Amino acid sequence: MNHIQFKCLLFSLLLLMFSSCKQTNESKSLYYTFHQSHTGGGGYITGFIQNAINPDIFYARCDVAGVFKTVNHGVSWETVNNGMTEWHHHSVRSIAIDQKNPEILFRCSGDAREGKIFGTIHRSTNGGKDWQIVTDKLDFYGNGPTRMLGELIEVDPFNSNNVVSGSYSQGIWSSNDGGVNWKYCGLKGERFSFVKFHPYKKGIILAGTVSDNNAIDAHYTDKNQSIADRMKEYHDFERGTVGKLYLSENAGVTWKKAVEREGFSFSDASFLKNELDKVIIAALDSGIFSYYLATNNFQKSMNGLPDRMPYYTVTTNQHNGQTLYTAAATPNEIDQTIPIPIFVSNDLGKSWNVLAQHTMENLKNYPEYVAYPAFAGWAISKVKVDEGNTNGLIYSNWYGVAFSNDKGKNWDGKFFNGMETSCLESIVSDPEIPGKTYFTLCDHPPFVSNNNGKTYHATTRNQNYYASTCLVASKHQPGVIIYGALNGNERKSAIIKTDTTFNELHLMKELGTDLFVQALREDPFVAGGFWAYFDGEIESGAGLYNSNDWGETWSKINIDLISDFQTLPREQHLVDAEILSIAVYQEKNICGTNKLLEIDPFVKDRIYFAEPSTGIFISKDGGVTWSLSKGLPVKKSAYSILTAIKADPYRKGWIYASFVKEGLWLSKDFGTKWSKLCPSNNNSLNVSDMDIDKDFLAICCEPLGLSNGKSEVFVAGFPKLNFESITDPKLGSIRWKSISIDHQTKTINLASAGNGSFYAVLQH
Repeated sequence: MNHIQFKCLLFSLLLLMFSSCKQTNESKSLYYTFHQSHTGGGGYITGFIQNAINPDIFYARCDVAGVFKTVNHGVSWETVNNGMTEWHHHSVRSIAIDQKNPEILFRCSGDAREGKIFGTIHRSTNGGKDWQIVTDKLDFYGNGPTRMLGELIEVDPFNSNNVVSGSYSQGIWSSNDGGVNWKYCGLKGERFSFVKFHPYKKGIILAGTVSDNNAIDAHYTDKNQSIADRMKEYHDFERGTVGKLYLSENAGVTWKKAVEREGFSFSDASFLKNELDKVIIAALDSGIFSYYLATNNFQKSMNGLPDRMPYYTVTTNQHNGQTLYTAAATPNEIDQTIPIPIFVSNDLGKSWNVLAQHTMENLKNYPEYVAYPAFAGWAISKVKVDEGNTNGLIYSNWYGVAFSNDKGKNWDGKFFNGMETSCLESIVSDPEIPGKTYFTLCDHPPFVSNNNGKTYHATTRNQNYYASTCLVASKHQPGVIIYGALNGNERKSAIIKTDTTFNELHLMKELGTDLFVQALREDPFVAGGFWAYFDGEIESGAGLYNSNDWGETWSKINIDLISDFQTLPREQHLVDAEILSIAVYQEKNICGTNKLLEIDPFVKDRIYFAEPSTGIFISKDGGVTWSLSKGLPVKKSAYSILTAIKADPYRKGWIYASFVKEGLWLSKDFGTKWSKLCPSNNNSLNVSDMDIDKDFLAICCEPLGLSNGKSEVFVAGFPKLNFESITDPKLGSIRWKSISIDHQTKTINLASAGNGSFYAVLQH
């Protein structure tokens, strides 16, 4: 062996040793591998940007799921959330790209809790693979009522070192070193809706604001309240009813007020290549306008456009500089007048025409829940012209991103493949049918998987109850399904019975207004016996119910210990809006369900009924008498509330209880005495759910605005119960809501608020 051969052998051995060390170090995280379930999207994509140098690359922002990336023109998407650690980092209000160096990206995220709006700007230098915080001095309402408006951060097209961002209340800020360091430029207190550089005229920036008229969502507010009280529910403050356009002529250093209009909210702007002085402005409910930089002239350009409709977007065809597009955000998905309400102007905004009248024949590769064209065109947030195709159009809306190659005559949803944005409530493995899993979710009926969570399909939608809250699959009679259904618009709920095909839906019980099916359980000792937990006002019927005839009739169970409660939960606003809700101004929006009721699997007539800020009520006689379990940290601090209870199906007398902040607790004597399982230190851990296998326990945790705690998934083997994190940090700061174990395959199925469903596979 010569000297060179020896050096090569030595290098190979060192490389092998390094690889072995690396494999050993990674073996812990590879104990379980996480995979995104494919469900077909279903949440709000509020905007997107395209890489002009490589037009196959897009980035899309979501109000709850973070940022998605495609490198194949939308054929498939993946989340790019590595580096997100806080509860609000997945609520993305704006994204930007440096078109001269498109590996550099920015994202603005933020949300509101406890009377404050938070915000962070992250920067990526590798196309979204990793992100780093550059400032947290600005605030953004990524899941607020203005989330679908224009971008709030942009890179100067003439100088990549110059980056400008507008916030929700902290004014306009700029960076002169490529977004690394930031300084305040004024206008604190304004509620900005977009910040836009003139792409053809150096140094010109326009910024629009939102007036109080559009800073609250009328669907979720009490119109009898004062503006001040309504603002308070949104953690906002009054700014007045005048909308403003601000102009900078020195790349953001100084600003002047260019236009102000009573009742206006400016949503987006588009500059013209062939008329450098003219800007087309979208103004929410007010319409489309032309603004002239030199004269400050501001005039309506609505010829051919429907009045009194929200306009979130306006854009220019950058290839010809002449054609404009906008979209009217139809008020709901059943408006069939113009199913996909995109409009085109070929004369720089002087007149507008409907792009096309679409039927289902013009739509391909949409998820199955898009049952008619108006569904596909609901709540369009952005329309843009494809950078790489003069005939290409793209739009984003409530369900995903769709593409056209023929100027919008036909559209391809590409199944929103990988763009998983749904807000899930609960996930359940069928107790008798291997590989079958169900989840319930916002805005949809239950979804079903027949392959251990790899793919899910939507089930039949009841005409009066379009969403689902919780579900139980029968063990006594395999194939029987009972689930809670919801009509959020009318604030009504129901219990529906069906089978695993979901072809026939039987309405078993309709509830009063503002009641909500929080949990459902089957009685393990009584065939046909079911229990239900309804949230809402006690006087309207909230409480515990029982059925012994397969859900045909239900009787209310008297619990004298809650006789002085007004509502369930007792601190309704704190629990349903401030602590657990995905959107603070929408109470009961993804708080997590199917958690606060349990029937003991070993002892007949033993029932556990939990109220988040009171504790666990226990009945030993089928609900006749009740006692309150002692020794749990309920309300030890303001936010330490109960999130879930579960009886161990393999160990008699073992009951688990999970908490915001206070982690996971265990009783081995039917709830008489309790001890803390995790965390072992004094750190906060917001455990949202747990499930138990004969060999191990699995828990999931979520980050919350009012309680510090990481996004985590832990497993612990029996009997020692040493908890080991199996979290994949590349997933970001996911809000895990529910967890379920398939006991045959040991697959862990997970439901999240915002990022859809996942399955974690055990590596042997």
